[in-house]
Amino acid sequence: MNKLLLSLAAVATCAMGYAGTGTQDDPYTVAEIIAMNPSSTTEAVATDVWVEGYIVGSIPTTGTVSIQYTEFGVANAAQTNLVMAALANCTDYNECITVQLPAGDIRSALNLSDNPNNYGADVLICGSVMKYCGAPGLKSLSDYEIVEPGEAPGVDPGDEPTTEVPVFKYTTEIADGKYLLYYDGAVATPLAESKTYGYLYTTTVELEGDEIAISADNAFTITAVTGGYTIQDPNGRYYYQSGTYNSFNVAADMPAEGAIWSISFDADGHAIITNLAMNKFIQYDTNYSSFGSYEDARGELPTLFVMTDKIETPDTPDTPTEQTAQFNLASSMEEGDYVIITDGHMALPLAETYNYGYPQTESVDVANNAVTVELTKAFTFTAVSGGYTIQDTYGRYYYLSGTYNSSNVSTELPSEGAVWTVTINADGTAAIVNVDKQKTMQYDENYNSYGFYADVTHTLPSLYLKATTGIGSVEAEANGPVRYFDLQGREVLNPEAGRLYIRLQGSKAQKVIK
Repeated sequence: MNKLLLSLAAVATCAMGYAGTGTQDDPYTVAEIIAMNPSSTTEAVATDVWVEGYIVGSIPTTGTVSIQYTEFGVANAAQTNLVMAALANCTDYNECITVQLPAGDIRSALNLSDNPNNYGADVLICGSVMKYCGAPGLKSLSDYEIVEPGEAPGVDPGDEPTTEVPVFKYTTEIADGKYLLYYDGAVATPLAESKTYGYLYTTTVELEGDEIAISADNAFTITAVTGGYTIQDPNGRYYYQSGTYNSFNVAADMPAEGAIWSISFDADGHAIITNLAMNKFIQYDTNYSSFGSYEDARGELPTLFVMTDKIETPDTPDTPTEQTAQFNLASSMEEGDYVIITDGHMALPLAETYNYGYPQTESVDVANNAVTVELTKAFTFTAVSGGYTIQDTYGRYYYLSGTYNSSNVSTELPSEGAVWTVTINADGTAAIVNVDKQKTMQYDENYNSYGFYADVTHTLPSLYLKATTGIGSVEAEANGPVRYFDLQGREVLNPEAGRLYIRLQGSKAQKVIK
């Protein structure tokens, strides 16, 4: 039995102490890595050391990629990182370390997205101790060993997974049950388990008549109580409001104030869901693509869909695969598709539901000044008068406005703030400067994200240009048949105007509004 199982782990904390030496036979513990308290994301306090611990979760790569947003378990599991603890049942991120998974065999073997049964596994990992995702962590991994296998939470290994999903039906009546909040092809998604407050972002759905088939993980439980109704998410947390905020708070126990809602319907069948304590009602804000609760009418009322006894087994057609390409370090600037990387941290386009924000990152391996990544994570630089525009895979333009250091995105070219100058420096870094705001794109290691700042106080990125193909390949790419798929991967023979599809031509896949 390994040393972790022999240690006095019954204490009511996830932290464990053990005087390891960092070898494979005598590895460091999670507590020892935390005690090292690395402050740099690039300079290691220890290299090629072995650490033993349990895989307890990962950090989703959408939104803010920080240890405080750890998803304990296998929900929303990421491929690029792990979170380890000294106990298999730890759920306190303060007692955890982060692990960056490099592309290749180690990532393939350990990541929870592809290997949910690694949850709870006792593992030995060899790497360098650095700060990662805002916490002590391991990077530059070189080896691993699974000491004892784990098991996906809530899954009986002998059971066959089911693809059945419940069907929700449009309603203008309220009784105790599970409901979707719907607006224009999207339903609200509950706050992540790691969050205690926030706005409700959405996931795209297909409306079939007056029904939607989708996982109950997107449903909210509405229960009649004295004075109105409570609203709970799949984790049983109550949604309430407090202070002057227009976002939602969540709590495992029903709060004394702010958790009672009235629910009625207008003549058009929209739901008026009002927080009685704050006199604010739930609306979809088209400017921010999210649901909040406001005292004034600034957005769109949702419609409600109630869960029925009906279930559906979705089709599982062949889906278009994510296409990848090689990108080479740019030594000069030209039009084309680029990925933006700083010390192995690649900038990601803002989520489709976001209208603004700081581009988050994904870890990538750069070798010989080249990297192979998915085309959907590239940015298109197009020459215009005065510089370049920058667009993402959704065709949205990136621009700056006001005094904010974050980026805005728009499907239409803004009249101001959307032109950038790009200078490739002798050291291979790129100065990407907004012409109107005179702010430079930089990687902020404290937040593991990219921002746009007036002073160059953080790290400049490097640009990697998509490698060109032969003439025959280019012609085939440009002249090949075009196919359209919905967001569930089903081919659509007659796309409707104004809807979002995946457009596939040759090896190029992109999301477009038809």
